[in-house]
Amino acid sequence: MSRRRRRKVIVALVVIAAALVVVFWGWSSTGGQNYLSVSEIVSSPSQFSGKAIEVRGVVSGWSGDPGSRNFTLSDTNAALNGNINVTMTGPLPSGFENGKTVGAKGQLDDVPSLHMIATDLTVGCASKY
Repeated sequence: MSRRRRRKVIVALVVIAAALVVVFWGWSSTGGQNYLSVSEIVSSPSQFSGKAIEVRGVVSGWSGDPGSRNFTLSDTNAALNGNINVTMTGPLPSGFENGKTVGAKGQLDDVPSLHMIATDLTVGCASKY
C-alpha cells in the first residue's frame, strides 16, 4: 500500500472514530436518560432529597389556569398510588394539561410532604421517555 493511501485510510479511521464518540456522547446525554418513577421517589424520598432528579408521571390536580404553576405528579401506574406535589419555576410547555405524561427535572425540596421544584418539563408521548 502506498504511503498516500495509508495516510488517507488513517485519516478516515480517525474521522469515523471521532463521529462515533460524538454520537454515543450525545445519545447518553439526551436519549439515554432514565427517568425515575413517582413510586420510586415515594418509596424512599430521603434518598433523593436535595438532589437533582428526573421523574416521569401523569399530571393531575392542575387548575387549568396558565398562571398556576402548581400541580400533582402521579405515578404512571395508577395501582401504585404515588403522588408528588410540584411547583414549576418557569413557563409551562405547550400541551401541558391534566392527564398528560410529563418528564420533570428539578429537585425534591421537602421530603415529608414530597414537594418538588421543577425547572424543566417535557410533555409528550410516554414512549419517548
